[in-house]
Amino acid sequence: MAKLQQETNEQEYYIYDKPFRNLYETLSNSAKRVPNKVAIFDDESEITYQQLQHRVDQMAYFLQKQLALKEGSRIGLLFVNNIQFCIAFYATVKIGCIAVMVNTKLQNDEITFVLGDTKTETLIMNASWLGKVKDNIDSLGIKNIIFDKPVSPDGITIPTYDFNHILELESKADLEVDICKDPWQTAAIMHTSGTTGNPKGVMIAHRNILETAYGYEEVLGLDESARTVLAVPIFHILGLSCVTTFFIYLGATIVLSGIYNTENVLNKITQYKATHFHCVPTVFIKLTKAFQPIYDFSSLKVAVCGGAPISKENADKFCELAPNSSFRLAYGMTETAGGGVLSPEHRLPGKPTPNVAITIVDEHMLPVPTGTSGQVIFKGPNVIRNYWNGQEIENGHLASGDIGRMDDDGFIYVVDRIKELINRGGEKIFPSVIEKTLSNYPGISQSAVFAVSDELYGEIPAAVIVAEYGAKLSIDSIRSYLKEKIGKYEIPERIEIWDSLPTTDNGKIRKSELRKHFENSK
Repeated sequence: MAKLQQETNEQEYYIYDKPFRNLYETLSNSAKRVPNKVAIFDDESEITYQQLQHRVDQMAYFLQKQLALKEGSRIGLLFVNNIQFCIAFYATVKIGCIAVMVNTKLQNDEITFVLGDTKTETLIMNASWLGKVKDNIDSLGIKNIIFDKPVSPDGITIPTYDFNHILELESKADLEVDICKDPWQTAAIMHTSGTTGNPKGVMIAHRNILETAYGYEEVLGLDESARTVLAVPIFHILGLSCVTTFFIYLGATIVLSGIYNTENVLNKITQYKATHFHCVPTVFIKLTKAFQPIYDFSSLKVAVCGGAPISKENADKFCELAPNSSFRLAYGMTETAGGGVLSPEHRLPGKPTPNVAITIVDEHMLPVPTGTSGQVIFKGPNVIRNYWNGQEIENGHLASGDIGRMDDDGFIYVVDRIKELINRGGEKIFPSVIEKTLSNYPGISQSAVFAVSDELYGEIPAAVIVAEYGAKLSIDSIRSYLKEKIGKYEIPERIEIWDSLPTTDNGKIRKSELRKHFENSK
């Protein structure tokens, strides 16, 4: 595989020598190679690669010729996971427009911010979400809405269209359009959830997403025979870049569900004999808890866990249910198009993919010795160039905000988020160390350790623990166990046992919510 070599001051990385400039070109290529293969199954239907390309061409023609959208125009996608979402996304990027990914779980004001921040003028959406945007359409300057089904919305004066009717209108038309050929044109904007202030729009280019696919292909060794079940939203980077666009590039098959449901995922892995599954720790834990003999994971060859750390115990439980799978760890960010670090083999730690360089630096942004903890810095063609607000990534070096270390063999170990470090009277405490220790205690399924304010020490550690099904836990016994495993100052001074932990829809624990609860219940 030919590659063009690049260098940083600390490490080498590679840019793959591939012909694709636009994500649409990967769809077109797969449609030529495997035209009659099913590309996507969703809750209602299925579509082959040839059919998918044709419908994308129809929608792209309508967007460019009928709505007169130009390169760089923002198109908001407010959708659950389905075939229509994929058609809308590839049509958008084909003509150089930008897909603004809108989280369906956001509240009305949050959606208004995302659409207003990006000055989105066209919406393609599930009609069921109309109530989230209806009152703000005029103030936002929305000019067109394409609904997933026929609707007659009251009080809306702008033009509205039926998704499927558009495809019928253009079915016999000459579908030639101007295709964007700049690989660094922004394909999607995703807003990161910041800890303070409004979230930032991450501008993700075609090339960023393509490079994630190239790196994943080489490390995971997948090809067009792969079948995956997607159990996270496509509007997140894992769902879009690490699974959907990756599998379309391969010419492989994707099984989608509109709304996540554990039993539904178990059924679909079994029914479709999935060979690949990439998800977050929370979902892996839910699947192992709900697994019954009627389900079958023997078809799985590759399982990838990303988005957050997973304990060895929870990984072991999943591997027992999927004995033929190679279990890999993934680490990346929205700003790296999801790519970055991936386990090269079963149950190994992650390494930078060939097209990514990782440097560990101190507080002065200077490289630290091998084995020393510091901030993880990404560099490579999968790293974005700038944010929507104009902030640039300086010299292509992306500061992750994560603390990690690299060993002599190049394996990466992420220790914690910098912002999650607990400063107890000058003592620095890593929540992940305590969480890992708790995971070894019999009967504990999950835990979250976080800082709460304290008049004497400034901050002290607190913890919320979730028990395994049927397990009886004693907080006093847990404290006694911790005294033998970690320093006295690291032991959480407040511990509660809950039925579950609050998480984001991409599986990350909402520690800010836990902290707020503890702060308010002093």
